[in-house]
Amino acid sequence: MGIQMSTYRKWKVRIPYLHSYNHRMAQRGREIMIKISDAEWKIMNVLWEEQPRTMMQITKELQEETGWTKHTVMTYLKRMESKKIIHYVEGEKAKLYYTDLDRKEAVIQEEQNFLNRVFKGNRGLMMTTMLEQEKLTDEDIDELIRILEKRKGE
Repeated sequence: MGIQMSTYRKWKVRIPYLHSYNHRMAQRGREIMIKISDAEWKIMNVLWEEQPRTMMQITKELQEETGWTKHTVMTYLKRMESKKIIHYVEGEKAKLYYTDLDRKEAVIQEEQNFLNRVFKGNRGLMMTTMLEQEKLTDEDIDELIRILEKRKGE
């Protein structure tokens, strides 16, 4: 994990950021969560399945589902590189892409973003809404009770 300098275009100032798996950038003592678009999630999921991958391998993997061309994938990869969530290494014939963002950390950030955006940070309201909308099996209910009892003792 190294500290590097990055130019933040909106304010045209150089701010330090930490390049690490949890991949949060520091700006004036606050943390900024990296926002990942739906399209970027698709690419990240392909890379999390197997790394490294070339642009053409990613395109082939997503072609049927998305209809994307290599040019579309290239655009997303460049955008993701600028967000520092992926990087590449020059291979013999093509760039080899790797993720710089841990899947678990990305899911936690996305959940927190969703919670704040939709439920104004109210986790209880989110859980109640989700549980009321889904048909739960007895096994699901037993698992939820086990998790809640464990958390209650913490």
